[in-house]
Amino acid sequence: MRFYPKCNVGRLFACLFLAAQLIGWQHSVCAQVNLFGKPGLINTPSAVAVKDGEFVVGYSYNPQRYSFRTNGRFAEQVLFANLGLLPRLELNFFLMKALGKNIPFSEKGIGDRQLDVKYMVHREKQHLPALAVIMTAPFGIDYANPTYTLVTTKQFRVGRHLQLQASAGYEAPFFVKRNVANLQNRDFLEGFTLQKKRDVKTYRTLSGAYGGLQVNYRKRLGIMVEWDTQKINAGVYLIPLSGWTLQAGLLNGDQWTLGTSYAVSLFGKSKNAPDASTNP
Repeated sequence: MRFYPKCNVGRLFACLFLAAQLIGWQHSVCAQVNLFGKPGLINTPSAVAVKDGEFVVGYSYNPQRYSFRTNGRFAEQVLFANLGLLPRLELNFFLMKALGKNIPFSEKGIGDRQLDVKYMVHREKQHLPALAVIMTAPFGIDYANPTYTLVTTKQFRVGRHLQLQASAGYEAPFFVKRNVANLQNRDFLEGFTLQKKRDVKTYRTLSGAYGGLQVNYRKRLGIMVEWDTQKINAGVYLIPLSGWTLQAGLLNGDQWTLGTSYAVSLFGKSKNAPDASTNP
């Protein structure tokens, strides 16, 4: 998946950002996302439903010690986009690329690309939590963070201005991929195989139970803590302007991750989905 013509990925996402502003600046929304651009905490996703037509673009930095694709050898940058395609369906695309000096040729190039699909099985109700399934599209041959997860989320109002959000989920110990060499990658419908995550030694993959809490003040400032199946992370986020989010997290108490994102509604105010940041 690395033999593609060279392109300036930074310019591509800058163009997406500007296009999002031009299309949706009048209907900006607030959104806080995880490292990969999905609604969630720091590394883990949540079952929070985005509005139909909500579009998020952003950038994240992942430190070397907890890198996914290079498994502790290099830091990583993540460029992502997330779209609420239908009332219950979301698409997430991210590109992960190694950062640092003396990066080997095999780690260079445009980076690892991944497409994930999220389906809302059940929307949050007054007494019932939201439930969602997230799956990585199985047509690739090389994944840095394959996702096959079931997650549930419930929001609670605490006082007048505080909200508490609790999430818990399970990440499957296996994933589907195509067992095809890169140079023989001619047909995206051949070579499907089931791969155990514990057998993948080159990447750091998440597997098992996870969960976390988020507390936000007036939907503008929030603190987070999570167990991501491997370690405890804590973080904070700030929404200084409508749609624009700044985020920082401390991974396992010793290295920092940083991120920023911008969210707009391409269709204006949606009637298909409730505000994800409002307690039912």
